[in-house]
Amino acid sequence: MNEQGQQYLTHIQDATQRMGQLIDDLLTLSRVIRADFDRQPVDLGAMAREIAVKLQTQNSDHRFVEWDIPVNLVAAGMPH
Repeated sequence: MNEQGQQYLTHIQDATQRMGQLIDDLLTLSRVIRADFDRQPVDLGAMAREIAVKLQTQNSDHRFVEWDIPVNLVAAGMPH
């Protein structure tokens, strides 16, 4: 097989591996979607404030960032 044929074969093998991974991921997603979730109130505002504090402390150049995070921003979900 010439060099161009080898390139085509490599491309096909790579695409096949990506397709296999996509199929596996879709199967995993379908199992997750069908699972029963114990939905509870989750305070997204509190989560966002925790993340903001971590980001501010990691800020190496000491820039100040003003955050506007609503209080009582609650959604139904699975707490971490």
